[in-house]
This record gives sequence, structure tokens and C-alpha cells, in this order.
Amino acid sequence: MISAISHGCSFKKLLKYVFEKELSTLVSNTTALTPNDGLKRLSGEFLAVCGKRKSVTKNVVHISYSPNPLDDKTDAECIEYIERHLEEMGYGNCPHVIGAHNDTGHRHFHIITSAVDYDGKKVSDKMEKYRNIRISR
Repeated sequence: MISAISHGCSFKKLLKYVFEKELSTLVSNTTALTPNDGLKRLSGEFLAVCGKRKSVTKNVVHISYSPNPLDDKTDAECIEYIERHLEEMGYGNCPHVIGAHNDTGHRHFHIITSAVDYDGKKVSDKMEKYRNIRISR
């Protein structure tokens, strides 16, 4: 499984990128709302959590996962892996939604989560890219 992580500042733009593409599907979420409730409302749910820590400017975390096509993993196995990965990265107590795309010839996943957890604590991004690589291996 290959993963890449980036930070940004617009939940709404990222939600549109993930869920307004053709053949995109919601595969898992820990939020009260889903994309079917409206991307603006879902974005508001993320912002409500981030509002607990206003000093965090890049509060949007986007992680993309591409499973190896040769592994022949089911969506359930991929989601289980992603949930464990999020926990190990420190995002286990953060709201997140996971969408899947088939637009590149192979199924891959996009995780949208917050850099601020439900308790108002910022998730540490110290050495995040290296931790991400280590956990992915």
C-alpha cells in the first residue's frame, strides 16, 4: 500500500475533489454527516471541530492510499488497514471520511481528516512524512 499525505486549508474544496468525481463512493466515515447531506454541511462539521483550535491554519489533512493491485485486497481489508494507519499516525480521534475512486485504472482511497481532534488537540505533524512511510511499510 502506498500512501501520501498533505495539508491544506479548505475542507470544502477537498470534499468536492473527492466526492464530485464520477465513480467516487463513500466507503467509511466517523462524521455525523455524509456527502449525501451536502458537502457544505459536511465541511461545516469538520470546521466545528477545528474551531476548537483556531491557531491551526492548515487544518485539512488529505491522505491518499493506493493498494497494490497484485495484493487483491477487498474494500473492507483496505478500510481496516487505513483505520489502523490513521490511529498510528495520531488521527484516530479526529473526524474523517474515506472515499474511493476508480478514475486511474485502479481503485484508490482518499481520506479527509482534521489536524485537530475531537478534544481540541492538534495532531503532531512532526516527522509526519517519515512516520507515514514507516507505517506504510
